[in-house]
Amino acid sequence: MLKVSVKEDNWLSSFLDKQSFVVTDSDFFFRNHRLDDTIKSWKHYVSSHPSFTYCKVDTGSIDLITEAENLGFRLIDTNILLVNNNPIFNQNLDNEIQFATSEDKDSVMELAEKSFIYSRFHLDPKIDNSIANKIKANWAGNYFNKKRGDFMIVTKINSRIIGFLQVIKENEGYIIDLIAVDTSFRKMGVAKRMLDFANKMIPGINYVKVGTQIANVPSLRVYNSLGFKIKCSHYVFHLNT
Repeated sequence: MLKVSVKEDNWLSSFLDKQSFVVTDSDFFFRNHRLDDTIKSWKHYVSSHPSFTYCKVDTGSIDLITEAENLGFRLIDTNILLVNNNPIFNQNLDNEIQFATSEDKDSVMELAEKSFIYSRFHLDPKIDNSIANKIKANWAGNYFNKKRGDFMIVTKINSRIIGFLQVIKENEGYIIDLIAVDTSFRKMGVAKRMLDFANKMIPGINYVKVGTQIANVPSLRVYNSLGFKIKCSHYVFHLNT
């Protein structure tokens, strides 16, 4: 079977206004870029067309980091994966917290658009922040379009959404895909209460995973306080031509 280690990301292309690619297997991609015909075709395209390509490389793979830099990739971020194998369960559920409905889409997208200043898109100097904001807004909106995520939880005060949690179910746990809290309500336990709701209301939860940027110190502090432990880390590279 033909090994595919790079593919088009048409969703991202629609925001960046140029063809975008994702490296799906960085180990194969960087070790075989001189031999594999699919990767050769990618190299030819990006050398002659405006394009965007992104990949993750294990922080311990020094040889792959060198190969990435030799191909023109630039380090944008270090992503940290954290795991909590003992999710907290509250006795009482918060009546301000509930599963999202279709009517919440616009408010969730509006909150997402202004909440993510540490994402790899915001950290890339070649991507305008207004575009990065739209990417995150549509990322959250894709839950309502049934394109991404299995559950979304929202926190409301006086019918106004002040926080949301988007998750992807995985075996006996879930991955935090996106989580955001309005700046006026941070440091008030909103994120923790949404996680407690998820742990209580989503069946079969024995662990929770989340990825965040090493630059996002506030989030790292929150996850540490909630019992999350670092599992692994990856460098995030962008090639923006």
